[in-house]
Amino acid sequence: MYDLTQHPRLPSVIGCGFQDNGAWLGLSGPSWQLALTADGGFVAFDPDDPYRMLVTFQEGITEARFPGRLRTSLPLPRDNVQDALWPRALEDGFLDSDHAPFTAETAFHPRLPGRVLTARRHRLYGTRATTGDRWIPEPLGTGFEIVHRPAQRNAAFSVLEVLDTPGGRALGLVPQRTVTQRATAGEPHAESRARSVRPGPYTIAAGMDLRLVVGTDLAAAPIPVTVPLTIGPDLPAAATAAQVAAYLTTQFTATLAAVPAAQRPVVQAENVVLPPVRELVIASTGSGAGRQVALAGTALGVAAFRAVARTYHGANAGAGPGAAAAALPAIAPIMVQNPPAGINLAGLTLRVTREGGASQVDIDFDTELPPPASSHVTIGQLIEILRRRTRPSGGCGSRRPPRRPPPSACSATSPPPHPAPRTATSHWCPPPRRAPGG
Repeated sequence: MYDLTQHPRLPSVIGCGFQDNGAWLGLSGPSWQLALTADGGFVAFDPDDPYRMLVTFQEGITEARFPGRLRTSLPLPRDNVQDALWPRALEDGFLDSDHAPFTAETAFHPRLPGRVLTARRHRLYGTRATTGDRWIPEPLGTGFEIVHRPAQRNAAFSVLEVLDTPGGRALGLVPQRTVTQRATAGEPHAESRARSVRPGPYTIAAGMDLRLVVGTDLAAAPIPVTVPLTIGPDLPAAATAAQVAAYLTTQFTATLAAVPAAQRPVVQAENVVLPPVRELVIASTGSGAGRQVALAGTALGVAAFRAVARTYHGANAGAGPGAAAAALPAIAPIMVQNPPAGINLAGLTLRVTREGGASQVDIDFDTELPPPASSHVTIGQLIEILRRRTRPSGGCGSRRPPRRPPPSACSATSPPPHPAPRTATSHWCPPPRRAPGG
């Protein structure tokens, strides 16, 4: 048996993955139901859909449903394990260079809808509610990546190909061809990226070079880019990721200088350091199933906060495990990365509706912080904006919180019973003296 998983909301439902015998579900009784044949791996239950789960098998991941389409298709004696009905495979977004392990560990985020993480051989991949079933590489650790941004803003897609050279392999750039399509007309460019699969330092030898080919769907021919890896003050023999990124960016610029300006793409290397992630919470002023917080606004505005445009509801007392479970407020989680240059919120809006529509606030970040300040918002500024705009009384101070603060209109911590995340600030908005809307 590879894994034993309990459903996060249905404690009597468990899933198991077995070598050569598929994945099975136990539904609070002595009987089991088949969900997947072949080599069953890890079972990840969707906390927001009690009938959906993701199941891994040898070198793949599928979306399964239960009681399941296989309910009447249980294998009979002597049946081959591959003969039953196969669920839908989820493979959009995986790079060809990132093969799957035999059975990949996979998990749903306990509070963010649509957020799933699954392991591949070179990278960790994830999905988000705004990207559907498409897997996206997750930024982990330190390293660097190459970015190709076409000169033409109307390019439907961009291509970045890494050719197989000793220099490329020394830098962890395995041979690959990445094609990125511009999802909407609102996106400024169709950027394609290739990330090193190894952390630094990188061992450089004499005579090495890096060879790329970049292109678009437009009429211009693909552009070859060759960069010699010359050992020197800017690129030592044991180079860090930051040194490699700086050196390659300078060389890319020099190599592409001969290309006509109208067709000259931007090719640069960026040092990848996982910025600290902060989790903020917008909560209702009271608790109970009637309380709610709704997030909306521009699609990019909601996506920038890794949030979901939906309504979040509270819970009545006794609705959780144990009869003494406390009533819960409505909690809308927001997660942001806090890079050194600040958070880019230019042109984005966020609509927060609390207490059943009695309190609706449209936050235009260009109005709150006129450009260019809206492109470099610090986590403290963001907390202050959310705190000030979502507080019914119009503002709050920065006094020290008590040991056990009650849920506030905008807090950087999660109210119990959820475990407290790493907070972005110790400041806390006290609840208003008179809660509006009951």
